[in-house]
Amino acid sequence: MGASHPAPRVIMLTGHGSVAAGLEAMNREVFDFLLKPVGVDQLVARIEAAVAAARAGTP
Repeated sequence: MGASHPAPRVIMLTGHGSVAAGLEAMNREVFDFLLKPVGVDQLVARIEAAVAAARAGTP
């Protein structure tokens, strides 16, 4: 997307996850893969980490 518009960080949240699905998601460069139920604190922490990574320009 370019320097001024970095690629979005994707956080996948699912209630039907498996190890295989998690590995596939990570291979597709998903920032994080979370299984429900997810606590609000955990979700906020992962969103903050994704924002920080985007600002730093790291995958």
